[in-house]
Amino acid sequence: MSSHFQIDTHDGTPDTDSRKYSDVFYGQIYIQSKEKIGCDSISLLLNSDGAPVFKSSKYSVWPLTCAVAELPSKTRFSADCMIVCGLWCGLWCGRDKPAFDMFLKNFVSEMQELKDTGITYRDGRGLQHTCKVQVLQVIADLPAKALLLNHLQYNGNYGCSRCLHPGKRLESGARVYPYECGHHSRTSASVEEHAHLAVLQRKPVFGVKGKSTLSRIVQVPESFPLDYMHGVLEGVFKSLLNFWFDSQYHQYNFYLGNYRREIESELLAIQVPHEFNRKPRSLNDLKFFKATELHHFMMYYMLPVLLPYMPHNQYHHFAILVTAMRKLLSAPSSEEVHTAGLLLDCFVRENSHLY
Repeated sequence: MSSHFQIDTHDGTPDTDSRKYSDVFYGQIYIQSKEKIGCDSISLLLNSDGAPVFKSSKYSVWPLTCAVAELPSKTRFSADCMIVCGLWCGLWCGRDKPAFDMFLKNFVSEMQELKDTGITYRDGRGLQHTCKVQVLQVIADLPAKALLLNHLQYNGNYGCSRCLHPGKRLESGARVYPYECGHHSRTSASVEEHAHLAVLQRKPVFGVKGKSTLSRIVQVPESFPLDYMHGVLEGVFKSLLNFWFDSQYHQYNFYLGNYRREIESELLAIQVPHEFNRKPRSLNDLKFFKATELHHFMMYYMLPVLLPYMPHNQYHHFAILVTAMRKLLSAPSSEEVHTAGLLLDCFVRENSHLY
């Protein structure tokens, strides 16, 4: 989303007067954390997700990894810069998902100590410094996020981690969240209260099953962002692609499967710039698409290719999503963030009428 950043070491935060939100440094949680524990502190972005060990078994590995937010964005998530938080406390292998209280216990205890007392070191001149370390954000897909939050899954009653929308269960068994106003947002105070009641009543309260182990070191749910990769690319956009090309929707006017050969021909004929690591590939491989490929398809390929084939209302609706994402991915100002929010509100509101 952004290029390298030069962090001013005298105050630890970039100049926010420009109101350009191009990286995590400009977020309110980051700024407040620097004011609270010091400008020389290190901020970590935590991630955990399950990965199958073997194709023919249910065994999975759950690594617990961290990236350093103060590193330049282009190298922040490279393999050389990622931190695996210990094999015995940061790696879970088994048939079932981790028991997160046990899985995170040692990691959380160590992070509390690093946040409170920090690491003491001497620089090249022999001067002593103390550097504190804290977890700034927790990034995960919806199933992993529910486990980390100690929350019901997204397909359960009150499964949304951001607000108190109960959702609606369809005949197919899927749960959807129709566009409705008036549902309160979750806050740290409300989540703590619901967790306390859930423990007393021994059942979930507004989707909260109990206190999250991570609540000792991060704000819940504020430190669990709705990220672009999981929420938009692998969530909304992939769902749209399924609506357009999955034959189970052949009776609807938004179905584009009848033009699949022509659309694929145009996609495969695109000559991509050298900055793109992958060329467009067949829609038959959709389930194997990486997030980078989905990003290229959504932001660059699909709007010009689909113009002759897609109904006007659906095309305009998709264009709204692309426009909003383009604003948010290009160092937006406060005004542009507000505009993108209005566009996304319109996109969500119209979605149920078109699909």
